[in-house]
Amino acid sequence: MTAFFDKLDRAAAKTTCDVLKALGGGLVSSGGWALGLGAGGGALKPIAAGSAALLASNFLCDEPWDPDSPSQVPDSSFIKPGSCLETEGCNLNIEDKDGLQYIPGIRKLISIVGTDPYPNGAPAVIVTYVNCDGIIKQDKEGADRAPFQTSLRDGAQCIGEPEPPLYLPPPYEYTDPVDGCKLTVELQGFAESPGGLVAPAFKISPAPESGLREGGGGIIGGCNFQPVIYYNPDGGGSGGSGGGGGPVVGPAPDPGPPGPEGTPPWLDLLNDIIGGAISNIVSDQIQDALELPYAGTTYRVVSACEKTPDGDPISKAVEIPIDEQKGLDAALVRLDAIAALLQPLKDFKQPICDEKIELEGDFRTISFESTERSPFGNDRLRKRFRYRSQSGIGLGELVDHWKDFEWDAGPVCVQHSGHSWGTPQVWAASVNEGKRVILHAGREAGVDPDQVGKWSVSGSDNPRFGVSGRMKVITKGGYYWITERLGSDARPLVALS
Repeated sequence: MTAFFDKLDRAAAKTTCDVLKALGGGLVSSGGWALGLGAGGGALKPIAAGSAALLASNFLCDEPWDPDSPSQVPDSSFIKPGSCLETEGCNLNIEDKDGLQYIPGIRKLISIVGTDPYPNGAPAVIVTYVNCDGIIKQDKEGADRAPFQTSLRDGAQCIGEPEPPLYLPPPYEYTDPVDGCKLTVELQGFAESPGGLVAPAFKISPAPESGLREGGGGIIGGCNFQPVIYYNPDGGGSGGSGGGGGPVVGPAPDPGPPGPEGTPPWLDLLNDIIGGAISNIVSDQIQDALELPYAGTTYRVVSACEKTPDGDPISKAVEIPIDEQKGLDAALVRLDAIAALLQPLKDFKQPICDEKIELEGDFRTISFESTERSPFGNDRLRKRFRYRSQSGIGLGELVDHWKDFEWDAGPVCVQHSGHSWGTPQVWAASVNEGKRVILHAGREAGVDPDQVGKWSVSGSDNPRFGVSGRMKVITKGGYYWITERLGSDARPLVALS
C-alpha cells in the first residue's frame, strides 16, 4: 500500500501549495484547530505568518509563501476580522455586512463556512453558534450577506481575544502524474499538531469518473477507494522539518454537527488517531482483508435447452473449480472464472424453450363497420378480424356463424396467443367484450381460448385505436365481407348477402 499513501502525499502537497497561493496573506486571518485532548486541545487559534511560511517549505512548494501577497479568493472571509466570537451570558448579536441584525442574543459564534448553494444557484453559508440555552445550532443563509460581524449588548464583554474566521475554498481536482488517477481534494480546515506544526486537513476521494460504488466496502488502494481524511504536519516532502510523525490517514467521517466545543467531525477523528484510540485503523483493515482466507468452491454453468441428436432433452455443464485463496488472490481467481464461463453461456442454447408454434387451419377474415358515422369524420369506423380455423365447415356455414354478430369497439386491446390459430386480437369497449368476440371465433374454429394459449390485454394513447362504436358485418356490394382462404396461396372466397 506504499504506492497508495505516496499518491495521497502527492495530492496533499500539490493542493496545499494551491491553497497557500489562493489565500495569500489572508491566511494569517484564518484559524487552525489545536490537536490534542489536554489543555488547549480543540481550540481555534490564529495561524501565524511563520507557520504559514514553514508550511510552504515542508510541502516543497515551488514558490515560498508571501505574507504580503493578496488573496486570490474574493471575500475569502465570511466573518469580519476582529469580531468577538464569545461572551459571558447571552450578549452576542450576529449582523450582516450592512449592520442588519441576523441572529440576536447568542453565547458563542463557532464558525461560518461555505455550503451547498440554494436550488436557484445562489451561494450559501452555514452559521454554527451556541444559543442562550447552551445548545449548538446551525442556520443556512445567503453568502451575499457576508462578511458577517458581531456586536455586544450594552455592558457585555468579550471573552478572550477576537478569533479569526475559517475559510474553506472549493474542492480541488488532482490528477496523479504516476498512475493517472483523478482525485477530489477538499480542505476541511487547518490543525496544529501537539508539536506546534500547522498543516491542512484534507478529505481525499476518487473523482466521480473513477467509478466508486456507494457503500462499496472499506478503503482500497488504487483509483477506487473510500474517502479518507489526510493530515501530515511534516509535509509532503522527504521528511519535513519536524517531528509530526508522518501522515495521519483515516476513513472520512459522515458530515454531522460539531462536537460539544464546536469541533468538526474530522478533528475528532484526528484526535482519536493521534491519541491512540484507533491508531493504525487503515493498515489494520487492509491487512485483515488481505489475510482473510476464502474457502474453495466450484463455479458451474448448466444448460437448460440442449437436446440429443434424437431431440431428447439433455443437461450439459461447464465447471471451474476454485481452490482456497486469500484476499486479492481469491477475488482475482473468481473474476477469471466468471470470464471463462461467459463463452459457454453464449454456446448453450438460451433458456427460451418454447417451441415455435406451427400455424394450422384455413384463414378467416371478418370485416366490420360501425352502425354510426365516426365522430372524427363522415366515414364509418371499420375493423378487420382475422384467425385460422380447422373446423372444416363451408363458406355458407361460416357466414351464418358471423353475419348477425355485433359487438362494441373501444380502447381496450384484447389478444389471444400461443395456439395454432394465430394471434387474433380486437379493440373493444372492455376486456369482457373483447373476449366475447374471440370466444365467438373460437366456437367456429374449434378452439377454447380459456383452455389453450393465453390472453393478454393492452391499450394505446393513440386515439385512432380507441374509437368507440357498435360494430356489425359489412355487406356492401351485395356480399358479406366474410372470407375464407384455403391455403396460403389460394384466393379468398366470399358469399352473396
